[in-house]
Amino acid sequence: MVRHIAPPERKRRFKPKRVNRPAPVWMRFVARHVETLLLFSVLTVLGLSLWFSPRTRLQSIQVVGAPASVQGTLLQEIQRLYTEAPTPRAFEQGVQQYSWIQKAEWRRLSPSTAQIRLQPRQGLVEIRAPQSEKKYIDPAGFVFTAPNDLPQEPIGTIRVLETQMMPSDGSIRSGEMRRAYEVVRALSGDPRLQRVQLDLYPEGAQVLQLRRASTPAQSLQVRLGDALQWREQVAVIRELLEAPSDELRQWLYIDLKSPKAPAIRFRSNPIGGEQ
Repeated sequence: MVRHIAPPERKRRFKPKRVNRPAPVWMRFVARHVETLLLFSVLTVLGLSLWFSPRTRLQSIQVVGAPASVQGTLLQEIQRLYTEAPTPRAFEQGVQQYSWIQKAEWRRLSPSTAQIRLQPRQGLVEIRAPQSEKKYIDPAGFVFTAPNDLPQEPIGTIRVLETQMMPSDGSIRSGEMRRAYEVVRALSGDPRLQRVQLDLYPEGAQVLQLRRASTPAQSLQVRLGDALQWREQVAVIRELLEAPSDELRQWLYIDLKSPKAPAIRFRSNPIGGEQ
């Protein structure tokens, strides 16, 4: 009799269950907007190819804010700077080498057209030399040479009596010119004065030529010396402007080298008085 022995039972192996995790947010976004993204990519590549294409390179530069007398020369220089400047910022700084340009702003209007917008400086004080040479000082104390057709409205004048005393363009370096500028700037805002002119002599002496805003107009000369104490001197001048017109007409000049001891020189023949 044959006896069959049943094989041992095999242990069942349990397969691990897979957990369905959601896809990352960015993958879901791409899946939902795949057509839009593809279209955007195609348009971007097309736009860049057109921008850098030789047919769409910069062909013209518009200059805004420059007077007509310097348009041609300035445009040639701007085109030269554009080929040398590695960045728009470097280009703007290169254009500002002209002292009368306070600010330059570069704008790309289209692949083939750009615009450079200039902001000219405004002269607060005029500087005159004997040979009709003129320069200006802006409110920041920067000396510049303006084109003839760039209108300026200075509030006062500094007259240098020798051409070599004319300052170079840029920030004021001379102490004498700085003091002269501060004196003219301080007095020009006084409504009692119609004109403020300061004569700057070669040895450094400074003489003010004032014209009162009265009827009839009255002139007054004030000798400041080297004007090292210009703040105190300006304060004394403002007090002297309170003098009555009849009294002021008798003054030939005021010696104000020492603001603590002003000296008035009277005319030898008083106007409207006895000799």
